[in-house]
Amino acid sequence: GGQRKRVSVAVELVTHPKMLFLDEPTSGLDSASAAQVVDLLKSISVAGATVACTIHQPSSELFELFDWVILLKAGRVVYDGTRANMVEYFSNKGFMCPSDYNPADYAMDLIAERDEDKLDELDVFQPAPREDAPEPFSAVAPTRSVSVSDFFLECSWIMDREAKHWMRDTNALGARYGVCIFLNLIIALILQGVGGRDDTDSDNLAGHFGGVVMVAVMVMFGTAQALATEFPLQRPTFLREYVADTYSAAAYFLGKTPVEAASLLLQTALTLVITYWIMELRGNFGYLLLAWWALGLSCSATTLIVGCAVADVCGLYLNPSPGPNPNPNPSPNPYPNPNPKVREIVEFISPLFVPQILFVGFFIRVNDIPVSRTRTRTRTRTRTRTRTR
Repeated sequence: GGQRKRVSVAVELVTHPKMLFLDEPTSGLDSASAAQVVDLLKSISVAGATVACTIHQPSSELFELFDWVILLKAGRVVYDGTRANMVEYFSNKGFMCPSDYNPADYAMDLIAERDEDKLDELDVFQPAPREDAPEPFSAVAPTRSVSVSDFFLECSWIMDREAKHWMRDTNALGARYGVCIFLNLIIALILQGVGGRDDTDSDNLAGHFGGVVMVAVMVMFGTAQALATEFPLQRPTFLREYVADTYSAAAYFLGKTPVEAASLLLQTALTLVITYWIMELRGNFGYLLLAWWALGLSCSATTLIVGCAVADVCGLYLNPSPGPNPNPNPSPNPYPNPNPKVREIVEFISPLFVPQILFVGFFIRVNDIPVSRTRTRTRTRTRTRTRTR
């Protein structure tokens, strides 16, 4: 728990922010881990950054590390000042904190046990801000300038993280390659020896051609399916870190590409190893590997584009903005629908790739497609009339 909290803080510190906001960084931690996290935040503030955080029931030791305290009740300010003057402030209001009592617990009990009207009678609330208070800061981040060396450093770190994630996610890894082995083994056994027969026979040629097309289709859908079920789960992390200016979008995708390309190469090689000798294919093994690997890369890139587009469309139409929020308890996630269901992206794979398979000429010649044939006849007639004239 403590290590995860420290890593989360460290990720936010990558870009050296001037201000750091944290929501209950000590929640769920024991006293030792909470002390380590608050000590880290204290060292960050001493280094020159402003650290603002909400904290739940801090101990006396943790409370002593804070410089400034803001206490709220129903959106109104009860206290806004230094930690050292808080006890004196409540003493002047008639509330004496015992010397052996935690000031943070005393103040929270004081606020929690009394309603807003009672606190108004006791004149505990501080005056509201002036009407001519300055406008809040703009939420638009300044333009980010990154040197070439920093850009490649971002790419290298993202690539290293993606490689570790790929190796550690053994369940997804086993499912991905397990399904690949199982399906290609079935196809290879059904189409066993189709490439070693005499292609002068039309039936043998049809079987040989069908086997090659079937393997190519398996490579296409196998690689697309794997990425379609993986990227939606990573998209919220990418959005959070991109908005925090941890890295650029170009660095993210360039760092992710080598790992995904290596994974696809392994999957394609596994497919070819299973099918090449059982089906007795005749083509050069290396050429087939490169061709089907390129096919898998193009399908993965297309799936990634569709995944991003589907997520944006779902966020636009499922959470239109602006407008009043009918949900009285909105989700703390600031990104509307950043992670659409995997099903929504998978449903787009078939309409995307099936027309390409139909029109590429595998099952019917391009010239025999009705639309193409009509256009060809029209062009032929036009040329004939031109020559006649």
